[in-house]
Amino acid sequence: MDEVIIAPKSMIHGDEMILLNRPYIDSFVSQKNKIAFIEVGSQRGTGSTSRLSVYAQELKMHFITVDADADNASGAAEIVHRVNPAFEAHHALGEVFLDGYNGDSIAICYLDAFDLVTDWPHKESTINSYKIRNAELSNQAAYDMHLKASKSIVDKVISGGFVCFDDVWKDRSGNWQGKGKTAIPYLLDNGYKIICYVQNSLLMQRVDGLQEDEMQKVGRYRAPGKIGLLYLKRRLASFFS
Repeated sequence: MDEVIIAPKSMIHGDEMILLNRPYIDSFVSQKNKIAFIEVGSQRGTGSTSRLSVYAQELKMHFITVDADADNASGAAEIVHRVNPAFEAHHALGEVFLDGYNGDSIAICYLDAFDLVTDWPHKESTINSYKIRNAELSNQAAYDMHLKASKSIVDKVISGGFVCFDDVWKDRSGNWQGKGKTAIPYLLDNGYKIICYVQNSLLMQRVDGLQEDEMQKVGRYRAPGKIGLLYLKRRLASFFS
């Protein structure tokens, strides 16, 4: 196992980041046809797959969740099929699935897959899942996986579509750390813009190809105040925990 990273406590999770920015996201994707919402890294007790699949159903997006752990993928299938029998759950490496993906255009992609080696305690079942598939739990592997995934979708996300990362933060020098350490700079260099960042999640939008009025909307957007309130509430709670 890799060197342990001392990581900041998570204040906003990726699925929360998406849902809290819903009005803005909806304004770009709600009128689109034949679009997909892909989650890479199905829920492990956190409820992201449940919440995001319901969101996809409300906007008539096709929902797909992908996980490298067979048991987790099986559990995710039960969850999404209760929302919509046509929704998909795949047992696959996220970066491999995205590389070969040729279905509906991607409106939203949530990247929360390969785990980091941090001072956050991993469940024994999570550690064992890596051992079972003979994968090394390492930070470099996490960086590489999320970069490969980002390269696979950079042109598959619709103009105006979104990519969200979980478990990312900036260090004191302003450099990105966490799962998106190398993926975030890559996307920024290839037509994407940061829309909202609150420790430890980040929402990006593909802005190349947008019309002038859409770019003006991007420039004017400010994250809703309830995100800041939630952050402050959890920050205060962390001081007393």
